[in-house]
Amino acid sequence: KVDAALQAAQKDQSAPAITVTMDSNTAKTVSLSVPPQALGELAENAKAVFSVRCGLGKVTLNAKAIQAVAQQAGQDAFVLTIASVTEAGQNSHPGYDISIQSAGKKITDLSGGTAVVAVPYTLGADQQAGGVIAYAVAADGGRSACSTTYDRKTQTVQFTLHQLSQVVIVYDETA
Repeated sequence: KVDAALQAAQKDQSAPAITVTMDSNTAKTVSLSVPPQALGELAENAKAVFSVRCGLGKVTLNAKAIQAVAQQAGQDAFVLTIASVTEAGQNSHPGYDISIQSAGKKITDLSGGTAVVAVPYTLGADQQAGGVIAYAVAADGGRSACSTTYDRKTQTVQFTLHQLSQVVIVYDETA
């Protein structure tokens, strides 16, 4: 599939884009194993994108992120996982754990690359799109706001990660 995408992109003079769609509408966790040769070939193109789409949402790695993962994974396959998690507490919020592992090691550093993530979110009756914010959650529990948009047509929250982590979706009416 990677070879075909690279050849088509070269023929059309466009950026190669690989999208893997997984049938997983009810799954709480989805993992995809990617062989090192497929990632290596894709990483050689400076405009490539790699996406995984499933019932939990869509994760798209840009070329720099693909290169960073390929470099850190080396000759090993990597596993991209999207898991639904719920933040504990009185005001529980939907959350997701976006992770990549290779040879038992977690890869979080995208070396200047990005992962654009889109996940389902239905606005409440009194909620406005601008109040939906995705926060990356650090290992120590600290949060940092991600660049976030809400698409009313697809009812998804889209946010950008500069390193892979858990993310919580929060509604803030003051935003």
